[in-house]
Amino acid sequence: MDSLIDKVCQESKTTTGRAGAIVISWKDKGTKDITRHYFEHPVWQMKWGDPVPDMPLDVQLELINACSLSCTACPVHQQNRPTSLLTWDVLQSIVNQSAEGGVCYFTICGVGEASLHPDLFRLLRLIRSKNVAITGMRRVPMLPSVLISNGVWTDAQVAECIENPPDLLSLSLAGLTQQEIEDRRRPINLEQFYETVKRLHGSRRLVRDIDGGISPIIHISTHIYPHEIDSRADDIQRFKEKWFEVCDAVVIKPTMLGPHHQDFCQYLDGPLPDRKTPSPLKYNNISKKHFERTAPCMETSRRLSVDSDGNVWCGHNLSEYMGSCLGNVYKQGLREIWHGETMNGFRRGVRAGVFNHATCKLCGGEIRETVRVLPVCLEDDISFGGWGSHGLR
Repeated sequence: MDSLIDKVCQESKTTTGRAGAIVISWKDKGTKDITRHYFEHPVWQMKWGDPVPDMPLDVQLELINACSLSCTACPVHQQNRPTSLLTWDVLQSIVNQSAEGGVCYFTICGVGEASLHPDLFRLLRLIRSKNVAITGMRRVPMLPSVLISNGVWTDAQVAECIENPPDLLSLSLAGLTQQEIEDRRRPINLEQFYETVKRLHGSRRLVRDIDGGISPIIHISTHIYPHEIDSRADDIQRFKEKWFEVCDAVVIKPTMLGPHHQDFCQYLDGPLPDRKTPSPLKYNNISKKHFERTAPCMETSRRLSVDSDGNVWCGHNLSEYMGSCLGNVYKQGLREIWHGETMNGFRRGVRAGVFNHATCKLCGGEIRETVRVLPVCLEDDISFGGWGSHGLR
């Protein structure tokens, strides 16, 4: 077995995402990814009745709500908000409050493309400059940053990223073959994208004092339909073979299903002629009525998400679809929002699987019978604290 993919199959480390559906394949089992301290934190296993951390595990920032691409699965061009961006003053304030308050890391993503914000790399430099104490859920004396981007960058932005990188850079695609990617992620120039990633990967030079790891760790992430995870194993291997040359990990994500997927049988868990093994996704009973979420959501019990207008929302889909926001960072401090009655009222419902917002009902298309939770029961109260650096205590 002489090919790169044979080597990959033998030596790469494969893990799954927090929900068990995302598959992460590492080129090098020894890669030092400082964000794993928080991606593998026990707080992600939070259950109904558990306390909410005193401050969020991470703050997610949608820097801008505009994008340079028009992808088939993205709602960015369906929004009704005018283009906006978070100002530098409020970004500074958010970073300072997070450093002082006990937030563990930042995620920079949203429906917009962060590289269109003029202060993206200035923000990453500010985050990295913060020396913080290990307290609460923190496991390292720094604030790691995660940047999710479409990778359609100028040469100047590539140079800025090399100088002021995030700790994890996730560059997104959709599909497995060149034709699929170009059809689903319009109008991407895949050859130029590849050269951008290659330059970033080959020019990294920032080595963290704390662990000797290099920044940024680079993920190439792609979305495919859930049933393709086992039906297109050969295409997935070829995808890895290509992209492992210029990245540290390949991430395969199942695209959310919705009512427009009418060919229900292809997603079922039962035996199909072309399926060699049962589907790990366990879709058992799929019809139009099964696309409404019933599984509890702990997203707003772990993460504080800020859109480009400064509004705090659940962090999923378009923020304006949610209805009333949970706070606004231009008017309130992070702690005030996190502990406020508006946030707690929302949490009590979604933690019990009660979704009063239309966008929440459709989020994730919870059609897996294994995650349905009925009947529901609202918690009497939301308590805070209890999560130490090694989990619930």
